[in-house]
Amino acid sequence: MLARFHSAQAAAKEIGVEMSIDSGFRTTETQNYLYQRAIKEHKTAEEAKKWVLPSDLSRHPWGLALDVNLHHEKSGASWLEANGATFGLCRVYENEWWHFEPLTAPGGICPPLEPDASQVK
Repeated sequence: MLARFHSAQAAAKEIGVEMSIDSGFRTTETQNYLYQRAIKEHKTAEEAKKWVLPSDLSRHPWGLALDVNLHHEKSGASWLEANGATFGLCRVYENEWWHFEPLTAPGGICPPLEPDASQVK
């Protein structure tokens, strides 16, 4: 996962696009904390799951999800969305422009976007 991101990051940097990982691997404790915080913010578990999944459903605790440029210039994440399949990285959710996972082999085709994370079962 990180090797794929670093390859993409190097390619983007060659054309002046900056990308950074704001969040990648998370412990199950951290993931569950974020989920509980989202429940408080969004008032229901179902609404919270549109933005943050519990650790048993999230790919972050497996090291298989990256949040890119969440707190920075969006152009890096936009570049990765357009070019990520070359590196085997795909944007996953319509409502999360920053979230990427290795959903295809490098050079493959990314699957269609899911509306949000609540679709994960």
